[in-house]
Amino acid sequence: MTAGRPKKIIKKSDLYNFLYTQKEELFITPKYPCEINLINILENTDLTKIDFKKFTETHKNLINACQYKENQRIKNHQTLKYIKTIPFDNLTDIEKNILKKEKEYLDYNPNEYFNLQELLSNYRSHNNGKIKKCVSENTLSEYEKHLLAEKLKQRKKRNSVIFFLGASFNKIYEAFFAEYGRPVIDTLIDMMYIYFIYKSKIEHHPTLRDIFDSEKNKHLPNFSKLDETLKAISSDPRNPSLKKDRDQS
Repeated sequence: MTAGRPKKIIKKSDLYNFLYTQKEELFITPKYPCEINLINILENTDLTKIDFKKFTETHKNLINACQYKENQRIKNHQTLKYIKTIPFDNLTDIEKNILKKEKEYLDYNPNEYFNLQELLSNYRSHNNGKIKKCVSENTLSEYEKHLLAEKLKQRKKRNSVIFFLGASFNKIYEAFFAEYGRPVIDTLIDMMYIYFIYKSKIEHHPTLRDIFDSEKNKHLPNFSKLDETLKAISSDPRNPSLKKDRDQS
């Protein structure tokens, strides 16, 4: 048996979280080329329809590069927090320069951001022991820890809703609407328009209620199949709405 770290297994949730983090938390942060490439690939790939193992093997180097950059950001953030604990009169010229670069990055200068990351990585390599000690001594307050835990909890809940809805809608689209040739997103947009118009006009046109009356529409072709599919989605144990109901009971 070969000694060393066990081989990391890449999960779909890792890639979903990568996209979420880049869009929701790092949306104004300059992207490295590897991150831009991976974002483009993921936005044009339906991970529910591909051979995921083959996909991760094909893009392994790119995914690893992005994970490396993410780990670097986390460590550099800890390094920056460490430098900010040092009294101003005790700062070295390098530390003052790093703080100056951070201010310039906050003015949305991408070049300064990348330069800042490089400076922080180099600084960390020479002061790793002090930084680790600072981190181990609990640089986060209990309140900050609570906020971080809640943020992660809310992200997980939001992701579960997004993934379930996306997979469910795609299942319905493939079974009932793909044959019409309308792209999947355009089909969803059409549905939103139709439902909005229905809800806006139903007070003045009560007969519109018949549109969503299953008994009056069950004669339509494939209606029973659609009804069965929708009920299966609604009762699926992975449905976040059911989990919410169970939590409240």
